[in-house]
Amino acid sequence: MQNVYLNFLAITLLFTIAMPVSAAATEMKLQCNVTSKITFSSGRIEEEKGTAMIEITDNGANKIIIISSALASVNNISISASTKVRSGSITVDYSDENKWDIERLNEGDLESITSSTTHIIIDRNSGSLIVTKDTSFTKGANIQTATSGNCEKINTSVKKF
Repeated sequence: MQNVYLNFLAITLLFTIAMPVSAAATEMKLQCNVTSKITFSSGRIEEEKGTAMIEITDNGANKIIIISSALASVNNISISASTKVRSGSITVDYSDENKWDIERLNEGDLESITSSTTHIIIDRNSGSLIVTKDTSFTKGANIQTATSGNCEKINTSVKKF
């Protein structure tokens, strides 16, 4: 568990340093009770339940969401929506004042993966969380993960989720 938090802190520091400071950033830390359903192309289904830690940094033009958990299905997920475009990656930011909603499509980001899509939605009013991941492998296999849960603010000084 300590490694999860160390990874979380390292990724957070990396993104915080890389994020330009052009406006006052909203920083939010959430703790979420989550359930993940993992569906393999073979038809096998696994379910995991546990907690996830989420850190959100949002300064308007740039949004970063980082998820860490002891659950393999939602550990080390980071997604960033900014004005910068990465090669081989398409990020769409559907966020508004009521939700953070970012989707990323990576084409062939590893030798064995043909594509992967990650979509994170956090309701800013209720704290509900939905994370979907769909990964396709070069040998035809596919893994779909659907995670949902309810989050509570760790830093209660921030009024809205």
